[in-house]
Amino acid sequence: MELQIEKVESNQGNQVWALIGILFTAVVATSIRFVLTALP
Repeated sequence: MELQIEKVESNQGNQVWALIGILFTAVVATSIRFVLTALP
């Protein structure tokens, strides 16, 4: 039972890090696009 609980927690942690990675990538892409657009 303990192993199953730990496995569930690790899966949730991986999902959280995946969401953080997606958000971080989106923010970086948006900022790069904004900088390229702002440049003359």
